[in-house]
Amino acid sequence: MKMKKMTSEKKHKITTIGLWLILILCTAVLFSLCLSEGIDYDEAYSYRTAHDNTMMGIIRVVLAAHDTDVPVWYMGLRLWSFLVGDGIIAYKMFALLGTVLSMLLGPVVIRRQWGAKTAALYMIMVSLTPAMMKISVNNRMYSWTVFGVTVCGLTAYFLRERLNSKALWTILFLTTFCGIFSHYFTAFSYLFIYLYLVAVIWQQDRKQIWKPFVCGGSVVLLFVAWLIKSDFFHLLVSDGNPTNRSKFGIYEFFDFIFGTGVKYATKMGELLFVLTLVCAILFWKRLGRRNGVFAVLCTCIFPVSYLMAALLALHASHFFTYRHVMHSMGLFWLGMAIILSRINLQEWIACLSFTVWMGVSAYGISYHEEYGTISYLEETKAFIAENMEPGDVVVYDTDSRFGQLFGCYMPDQIFYTMEEVPDLEELVGKRVWYFQCFGHLLEESDKYTVTYENMGHYGFQYMDGNTDFDILKVNITEETGND
Repeated sequence: MKMKKMTSEKKHKITTIGLWLILILCTAVLFSLCLSEGIDYDEAYSYRTAHDNTMMGIIRVVLAAHDTDVPVWYMGLRLWSFLVGDGIIAYKMFALLGTVLSMLLGPVVIRRQWGAKTAALYMIMVSLTPAMMKISVNNRMYSWTVFGVTVCGLTAYFLRERLNSKALWTILFLTTFCGIFSHYFTAFSYLFIYLYLVAVIWQQDRKQIWKPFVCGGSVVLLFVAWLIKSDFFHLLVSDGNPTNRSKFGIYEFFDFIFGTGVKYATKMGELLFVLTLVCAILFWKRLGRRNGVFAVLCTCIFPVSYLMAALLALHASHFFTYRHVMHSMGLFWLGMAIILSRINLQEWIACLSFTVWMGVSAYGISYHEEYGTISYLEETKAFIAENMEPGDVVVYDTDSRFGQLFGCYMPDQIFYTMEEVPDLEELVGKRVWYFQCFGHLLEESDKYTVTYENMGHYGFQYMDGNTDFDILKVNITEETGND
């Protein structure tokens, strides 16, 4: 008996070390993608919203936008900047932290309930699959909402046995509040979690059925008040946004989850999803009713909430994209991990191998997106540091939203689009630069002459042909001798 106990302890230590090694290795892989200072437009919006405002200022800016944003995540990003700095790379680390916390649930929570095989498979899936790899290094709220929804789902699962736990109910409220006030579409994920919790309590102790209604209802009331204050409902129009109709496709949805540069990766991902549900039915007794219901729920929340959100988006003027509903992706991988790790070792190894294979391919794509699109960035930053001064005027001929991106690298300059540029009279005597992307020039007049000196080709992270340009030094002089 003593020898058997030692063997069990040794096995426990080995699996513990293995899980923490997975956490470290996956974090290192994602960290290697965070060292670029290239950012896209959405990341620039995050940076400027958090960087340029106080906590109350963030709330005012988000409300004034009358858009689909909510303030909690931006406030968290602002707090993070106080702790570690406000550079672009520091902000990307905040996104990475969300995924690291999701992985941390593996050895800390999931392993204790479902075992090391489930924890290991979940950790690799929630970090190295294509969609997760993208959001883990993208300075937006999605890695954090994935973590919050996953914690909320796990909390609902554990409440089944501890309905009187004040700590669990507090966690449920906080994750619901922070999630919904970080992104609207988390509401679809929380809806199914609360329906699951209500069904469980109805079966076990109907006297406590009021608790999830009070917990979730209080958040809903606050959320509705925010929707009214932010004028959200103007985004719901009868004709909707025509581009949203193209997002209503199951194959495209799975391509977002599993798609890589490898042929048939998406079809294999679809097959894995179907096989997971088939295996849940075939091995229901092995799973057990409690685990089976929860695992199937987790696996299905993501695609079902996507369909619901896509239907809503058909009647919304705001654009809709797949990442808007990926908040339950952590639960999606958890459900699959619970089911597949209970069939046999061969099935588990096959799924693990497929996930790693996807991760290797996805890494190449993500690496190119982070480092292969910034060929001008360092040179551009050096030019800005050497030649530009606070108060310089920068005119650009691309979409107006890119001024926000340029401002992340040039916070002390003044930006105008071609449509916004003031009269030449106001620019006389000022240092003016022109980011020429499409070949337009400033309009001259009889009174003023405009000359240009081409300083070279520069740019930031490449996006849609809008972020690399010739920098022209602009000279505006007043003609003499004119009456």
